Amino acid sequence: MKDTSLRPPEDASSCIDGTRSIPRPRRRLYVASLVGAFLVTVGIGLLAGGIEGTSRRMGVRDAPIVAELVAWLGRVSRDPLWLGLGLGIVVFLSLLALKGLLDRILKLLIGLNVVWLVVFLLAGVLSWAALLRFLGAVRPAG
Repeated sequence: MKDTSLRPPEDASSCIDGTRSIPRPRRRLYVASLVGAFLVTVGIGLLAGGIEGTSRRMGVRDAPIVAELVAWLGRVSRDPLWLGLGLGIVVFLSLLALKGLLDRILKLLIGLNVVWLVVFLLAGVLSWAALLRFLGAVRPAG
């Protein structure tokens, strides 16, 4: 005999309020994109220390605005207080998503994480390229 109950498929789970179900892989995708965005932000922040150090050693005072922005974000992401706060937010949002409390805005949150990843990666690469180009132009004649 066929099972006619209205159970969600095995790869889905219901929200806590019971209104609808979202496939678990989408929740996992959000958590993966959130952790990826956090790791990329911290990684670029650590690399930004190299930008600042190179700028200071070479005596660059008028660095490109993109390099300044990435350096500032790097200082913020290397500070233990902000790093802990960011990690706490990532864990909190991950738990909310896995419990199903963010199902209504999950697509938006995944999209925002992807946009952040792309923009921050581009800003990091552009800041290094701009700084290297700037340092090449400032190099003393000899």
